[in-house]
Amino acid sequence: MDQIQKYLEAEGGHFAVEQERYGGSYRAIVCHRSACEFIFDNLEDDLEGTQMQSFFWDNPLFPSATGNTTQEAIASLDAKLKVLYTFKQDQGARKWKAIPNFELKATHDCEDGEDQTQYDVSWLDIINDLDDAGRWFYEEAKEEATPSHRRDLHALINFKYTGDFLSLR
Repeated sequence: MDQIQKYLEAEGGHFAVEQERYGGSYRAIVCHRSACEFIFDNLEDDLEGTQMQSFFWDNPLFPSATGNTTQEAIASLDAKLKVLYTFKQDQGARKWKAIPNFELKATHDCEDGEDQTQYDVSWLDIINDLDDAGRWFYEEAKEEATPSHRRDLHALINFKYTGDFLSLR
């Protein structure tokens, strides 16, 4: 749990582990509390659970992992965070700094003639893109995701898995 602890100290957020529906595997997540609530609320339902699982299968970069036991799920998430981030000790208020080993960027809106700029995508903003969609939230959000609409989800969907990230697939 070393990487999970460092991530939480660096980024804040919430660490949660719950069993998926029908007594299935356990899912461990580190993310904003409202994102964890959205995810686990959806994993409890048939239709929404299928949508949420599809999101995870399609987007293995998201900081979540499964296992047959809680310990397995936690160990898998810890290993995944080691791939996703490099942790450096920090002198500031937080003990650790999480430096992403990946680039996940979305484009800002811009006026004609302006240079296109980008911003770092947050995990919470990706979940908010899903939460704003309808009943088939993942399928609808995925269909609507473009560089200008649901752009945070678009950035995740179009992430190029290369190098160490191939192990996540």
